[in-house]
Amino acid sequence: MTTKVIIKPITDGTPSGMVLVGSYQYAPGKLRILVSENSFLEVHESDKFAPTPMNISFGERTPVYSISYDPSSDDEFNNSRKEVIEKFFAEHPLLTRNGKPTKFTKAGLYDMYSEQEKTNIQYDTWKENLQVMNRLDDMSENELCDVWYYYGVEPSGKNRGELIVRLGAPGDGLAIKDLDPVTQKNKFMVMFSTDTKSETEYIVNMRKCLMHGIIDDKVDGMRHNFYHGTTFIGTSFNDVIAYAKREDRIYKEHIVPRIKELEDGLAVKRDIANSDDPFTPTKQKLGRPSMKKD
Repeated sequence: MTTKVIIKPITDGTPSGMVLVGSYQYAPGKLRILVSENSFLEVHESDKFAPTPMNISFGERTPVYSISYDPSSDDEFNNSRKEVIEKFFAEHPLLTRNGKPTKFTKAGLYDMYSEQEKTNIQYDTWKENLQVMNRLDDMSENELCDVWYYYGVEPSGKNRGELIVRLGAPGDGLAIKDLDPVTQKNKFMVMFSTDTKSETEYIVNMRKCLMHGIIDDKVDGMRHNFYHGTTFIGTSFNDVIAYAKREDRIYKEHIVPRIKELEDGLAVKRDIANSDDPFTPTKQKLGRPSMKKD
């Protein structure tokens, strides 16, 4: 089965005059030069006899550049083309892959993709989103509120439906779109697993402290200054977390009990909001509809 790889400019208009240069520096003093669709060379920058690179031009008649190969074939032609794609283009500093920057991307002016890769990525994303939605639907209201605090959003007065939708709406839900830029793993699924419980608890509790005035945020121009009473903590949320970890006695004997008092009051508000919550009567796991027989 032939794999067709497409390279196209990242632009909304006609890419007239855009040229993907067929050479780039891949190491200090060394260049990669595209010679043809099937081959490239690695040379020293000082090499006076280096060939002229094959640049790729885009325009109204040629809005994309495509190159195909058979991944199941082991002949020289297909292996050469595969190497051009997986090494020369995949590490090109002006290219992204499937709409996302690679570790080699310096300026994402062009994107490289294949329909097979796009479909696989879309399917994997769909599965990950479904896992996030099912995880949210399994959570209690207190747990859902903690997720809201984790993302720095106040959950007071929201019913169960509102708590879930803001987090798990396809495309723009806070938990759905929370991907780690390096690992591309969903951060919500990682942070709310049993392995990271203690770290997540610090983040959630100190967000609560900031939102409810237990920790003061005194803004001076563009600078944030965080205080616990008269004690200066630092200028970032990371400093606030570090303070809670460092001052263990204060955290356990003063901060956590104060949070508990606030939560008891907020729980009353949620009970009122939940009186007309459509999610409460029949809680069903997303993606697994009931199959009742008559």
